Amino acid sequence: MKKVFCITLLTLITSACSRYTVTFNDAPVYNPPTLFSDYTITDSPLDECVTLTIKDQKLTQASQLATLRCSEAGITSLDGLEKFTHIVVLDLSRNDLKNVSILHKLTHLTHINLSGNDRLACKEASGLAEKVEQIILPAHCITKRL
Repeated sequence: MKKVFCITLLTLITSACSRYTVTFNDAPVYNPPTLFSDYTITDSPLDECVTLTIKDQKLTQASQLATLRCSEAGITSLDGLEKFTHIVVLDLSRNDLKNVSILHKLTHLTHINLSGNDRLACKEASGLAEKVEQIILPAHCITKRL
């Protein structure tokens, strides 16, 4: 019983310290992984969304970002998003996007939601349909295709 208590206590103590650097005689014994920050996104609402997602999911590498949901954020540009090539699911619905050419660089994309981007260039957005399993286009792009 004593052994189980000691092991449990040790586990709790070490897991509680997972966010802190642990030192012994002023020498680091353990450094927690730092969140990924080696990117520059020019659009402030997109930058906020990516930063929040990285913090929420505790991501330490760009390749770990697989799902990004940034709907109704006021995003006008995707510049800088190309750093995150492993995004699989991307929700950019109800923003103010005109150009989505950067999305062609995200080679792992399978699902994209672009609905509600009323000023989006339809030809460019429709070109993504061949590369993904599912794409939701703005209503004006669907109407033009008919």
